[in-house]
Amino acid sequence: MNNLVAVFKNSEEFKRLEELRAYFKRNKELDLAYTELKKVQKQLVKAKVKNDIILVSNLQKNYDKIKEGMLEMPFVSEYFELLEEIYADLKIVTKEIEKSFAKDFKL
Repeated sequence: MNNLVAVFKNSEEFKRLEELRAYFKRNKELDLAYTELKKVQKQLVKAKVKNDIILVSNLQKNYDKIKEGMLEMPFVSEYFELLEEIYADLKIVTKEIEKSFAKDFKL
């Protein structure tokens, strides 16, 4: 597992993501917007679990508005694209691990 983590951390995509995170931290406006985006995202997930359609709709609008504002700032679209790439890779790896366990344990 440590090797797998090392592969991700040593990838060019992850290194660039870390550079962009550092940039976010230095830019107060961007850091505040990103913190607010993550907060709304958590609320959105909870509202979806509760199946609160009205709250989900309101939170989604708020999320989209914050993200739109962020996308006007430098490097933000690159950051979100890198996140999507890395998450997609992680999903693939997770599925392969699940298949391996299922095979090994005859599930």
